[in-house]
Amino acid sequence: MTNDELLIRQAIATEAEQAVDPGVVLATLRRGRKPRRTRTMVVAVAGLAVAAGIVAVVVPLTAAREQAPPAAQEVAPSPAADQTILLMGMDASDERPDSLVLARFGVDGSFRAVSLPRDSRVSSDLRLNAVFSTNGGGDAGAQATVTEVEKLTGVRAQHYAMVDMAGFAALSSAVGGVEVCLKAPTKDPYAKADFKAGKQVVSGEQALAFLRQRHHLPMGDLDRIARHQAFLRALIGKVSTEDATRLATLAPLLRQHVRTDPGLDLIDIARRLAKRPSVAIATVPWSEPTGGTTGFVIVDPAAARQFTADLFAGKPGTPGEPANGAGGDGCVN
Repeated sequence: MTNDELLIRQAIATEAEQAVDPGVVLATLRRGRKPRRTRTMVVAVAGLAVAAGIVAVVVPLTAAREQAPPAAQEVAPSPAADQTILLMGMDASDERPDSLVLARFGVDGSFRAVSLPRDSRVSSDLRLNAVFSTNGGGDAGAQATVTEVEKLTGVRAQHYAMVDMAGFAALSSAVGGVEVCLKAPTKDPYAKADFKAGKQVVSGEQALAFLRQRHHLPMGDLDRIARHQAFLRALIGKVSTEDATRLATLAPLLRQHVRTDPGLDLIDIARRLAKRPSVAIATVPWSEPTGGTTGFVIVDPAAARQFTADLFAGKPGTPGEPANGAGGDGCVN
């Protein structure tokens, strides 16, 4: 069975109840378009993890495409250039990004990402994660958030991706779990977290609890960002070693839980991730506020811009390995 045939069979199974012609479904998958779905809880790392998991859908198709001329209805591959995407994990109400990551997918196979605290102050009374809802949500809210992130980092994302995590438990289980490491045991009834210290493999509901917890952590949401980064690094490493047949089983999950702007070329992103990319992930420099602005995180745009430029350029000595907040053994709070 050819790779195209395998993908077509997957597409038919996924769309059977809607009686969609499989040829149309295949073309839709190739363009990276997704149906509208009901969305539930979300988290930023899911955006990165799902981006990494896109390999599951398109790597088999990419291999086949390289052996034959593209069909007339296909979107032409993007020109060779780095692609920068703002990844947003939406909150339970789908009104605000719970966390934000500016990610660059390099043509050389590199994957570099900068986390921005959701509580970063962008005006006297406005947090970064509130920009989405104050601008009406949807594409308008996403584009407004892209603009604010550009003001802080000096980099304008070419695309955005909003991710929910209703199927993220299944995604982590599908790859056989992800290894993480904690500095100390921790519990949090709110996130349903109950973890021992040291290395452990998490999947399903455990993975969700690991990624959601911010209560009972020394630095709250900032420690959660460090967890996201550590989890992402491990997940990308796991996904890049899976065979194409197994990865193809993730297609329905990915298609349900990712929303992007129309111009994002998932085939191009998949090609880059299929190279087993080098990974660097870090958080922009930040400081706690002084005076009466408790609850905000202060990000100096000048420092953030220099930091982002250095990390994206792969400048030696730039933080990113291991994840910010991790010890030398890669363990996080």
